[in-house]
Amino acid sequence: MDLIVNEMLLDCLNLAKVVYKNGLTGTIVLGDKYQKVFTALPEYYTLTDYDIRIITSSDVVKDLE
Repeated sequence: MDLIVNEMLLDCLNLAKVVYKNGLTGTIVLGDKYQKVFTALPEYYTLTDYDIRIITSSDVVKDLE
């Protein structure tokens, strides 16, 4: 089951690369009054930039023990 979940999550992340091929636009909140809009172009970010790590549930159980 862990392998299926791992593959599905990786497929979703790879699909996001296709969907956001023109870049990803977002807003950074800087305090109470300031915001800055940015565009991250796909050639300058990778999946690790999302700070997403796919681990198995057995690894989580080991960490909890």
